[in-house]
Amino acid sequence: MERRVKLGLVVVLILFASGAGITGLILVSTSQEFPAGLLLLGAAPQQSNGGGTGPGTLGTPTGVSATDGTSTSYSTVTWNGVSGAESYHVYRSTSPSGTYSHIGQTTSLSFNDVSAGQGTLYYYKVRAYSLELGYSDYSSYDTGFKKLIAPTGVIATNGTSTSYSRVTWNSVTGAESYYIYRSTSSSGSYSYIGQTSSLSYDDTSAGPGTLYYYKVRAHSSVFGFSDYSSYDTGFKKLSTPTGVSASDGTYSDWVRVTWNAVPGADLYGVFVFSSSSMSDFLYMAGETASLSLDDTIAGIIFDGIVLYYRVAAASFSSNSTSDLSSYNTGYTF
Repeated sequence: MERRVKLGLVVVLILFASGAGITGLILVSTSQEFPAGLLLLGAAPQQSNGGGTGPGTLGTPTGVSATDGTSTSYSTVTWNGVSGAESYHVYRSTSPSGTYSHIGQTTSLSFNDVSAGQGTLYYYKVRAYSLELGYSDYSSYDTGFKKLIAPTGVIATNGTSTSYSRVTWNSVTGAESYYIYRSTSSSGSYSYIGQTSSLSYDDTSAGPGTLYYYKVRAHSSVFGFSDYSSYDTGFKKLSTPTGVSASDGTYSDWVRVTWNAVPGADLYGVFVFSSSSMSDFLYMAGETASLSLDDTIAGIIFDGIVLYYRVAAASFSSNSTSDLSSYNTGYTF
């Protein structure tokens, strides 16, 4: 039978000994009962913790990586698994040393941050968690962001100016500039033609009367390029024909009308008026791809009568026409 000793409120000096001699001591104030042999051995009572090593801690997640503009819908955060973790909690901040806010949790090794704002660079950290061991420390951060959205509302003007075709679009959050591209077919190769920090661009290099397909991309030095926008068509207006001249009694059966070439024109139409007023239109003398036309109707119906001639250019590509030229008079003899 074990003999026990009950100590009152006394101070007991407990020595720790080893083969090398006394290695430490503890002063104990106690009224506890101890086995007599325990005191003789000079050992201190130990409180059981189940395994003798104390509660463990979760490792900190490593390999944290966030995507940089791979999706306009989210930034994906991934990391390596931690032994013993039951879930992972994801945090973000807008600065590396700022406050990290909890944005979600998952039992997998990736998280899609759909709540990330467009045009914002985020710093992401991850913590492992288990019910038994609690939270790990925060991981190191990695930066990530959503891809810039493609510009919307792209509109190109259709023949409103002989100097340019104007392309406009809606602003994109996070964009610093916009790149403009054009093609001569909807599914063709789109060539870069310029960039701007505003929301419009005048394509002065467009060929007159040529129909172009325009697309726009947003750009940022941080977030890179967006996808191409949807296209819109536009064209530069044909210039008005100049140098219009009608023969004055040179021919008995017709009036010959000539003019200068218009860049981009495929066809020319000759219009006849009874006066200088545009409202006094009589008839169309004809159309031609050349730079002259003989008005035979004048020799049949309006023989010897002074007529007023104007010319307009036309383009097949844009299905458009120029303004009417200034008039010149002519007549048969």
